[in-house]
Amino acid sequence: MYRPGIIGRAEFPGDAPQTAYFVNVVASGGAVLRRMPDRTRYYTGDVINPLIGLQYLQGGLPPNAQVEVTVSRPDASVGNLLSQERLGTAVVVDADSIPARQATLMAIEQRTGRPVVGYTQQTFPLFDDTAHTNAPEPAGIFGNPLEDLLTVEGNYTFRFKASYGHPCTATRELSYSVHVDPGVDPSQTVVTVDVSGGIGTITVIPKDKYGNDLGPGRGHGFTVTGVPGTTVTSTVKDNRDGSYTVPVNWDPAAGNDPGVVISQPGRPPVIVHAPGAGKVSCRKWKILFWIAVAVAVILLLLLLLAAP
Repeated sequence: MYRPGIIGRAEFPGDAPQTAYFVNVVASGGAVLRRMPDRTRYYTGDVINPLIGLQYLQGGLPPNAQVEVTVSRPDASVGNLLSQERLGTAVVVDADSIPARQATLMAIEQRTGRPVVGYTQQTFPLFDDTAHTNAPEPAGIFGNPLEDLLTVEGNYTFRFKASYGHPCTATRELSYSVHVDPGVDPSQTVVTVDVSGGIGTITVIPKDKYGNDLGPGRGHGFTVTGVPGTTVTSTVKDNRDGSYTVPVNWDPAAGNDPGVVISQPGRPPVIVHAPGAGKVSCRKWKILFWIAVAVAVILLLLLLLAAP
C-alpha cells in the first residue's frame, strides 16, 4: 500500500490516509538452541539420545534453563502392511516413475481412503547432567536416552522447546526429523532351509526385535553372505511377500549348520540359522563327549586287566 500524494498547495494540508504496514524485528543476543552433531543411522530397537545445546554464542550458559522434546512417531509398520498386501509393480504417473513400494502404498491409500500410517506424540523432559548426556560436566547440553521409542520404521520428528531466564523468561524452539529403518533381529527372523546333496536354498523373513517385517522391496538395503560351510551362489530373490530366498551350497564337513549372515549399513551383522540348528550342534558335541568317555573307560579296563 502507499500514501497518496497531497493535491494542491494548501498552507496546512490535512492528514493523509493511514497506511497499514508490518515491522519485522530480528533480535540479536540471547541463547541459541541447536542440534548437537549426530551422524548415526538409526534402526528399530536402537536407543536414541536427542542431544540439544542451549548456550550463549559469546560464552556462558543461560540461567534456569528447562528443555523438553515432543516426538511425533509412526503408529504402524510399513513392512507389515506391504508383506500382507504383497508388493505390486512400479507405475508411471505424469511421466514420473513411482517405485514399487511407494506405488503399493498409494494403492492401499486409494482403496482405504486414509493414510497407511498415522502418527502419535510423546513428550519427554531433557536433562543437562552427566547421566543423560555423557558430558563430563554441565555444558548447556541436554539429553535423555530413549529406549523402545524407535519401534517401527518411518520418520520421527523431534520438536524441542526450551525456556530460560528469571524473572523474565525467554523461549527457543527447534525441530528436525530422523528416518528409522527396520533392524534385522536373529531371534525374530524366520528361516527355512531346503538343502539336499549340499545344494539348495535358504529362505528368510527378516524381522526386527518387535516382530515387524522388514518387508518386500528392501533388497537394496542389506547384503547376505554365508556362514562358514555355506556359500551364497547367486543373487537374493525378493518374493514380494516379505520373504527372500538365497541360493546356497552347503558343506557338512565344515561342522556348521546351513545359515546366512545379514548385514545392514551402520550396524553389526547378524547370523540366522534354521530353527533348532543350535540344538543339533549341541547334540552332536554331547554324542562326541560320551563316545570319548566310553573310549576312556575301555582303555582303563584294558590297563587294569593287563596289570600283573
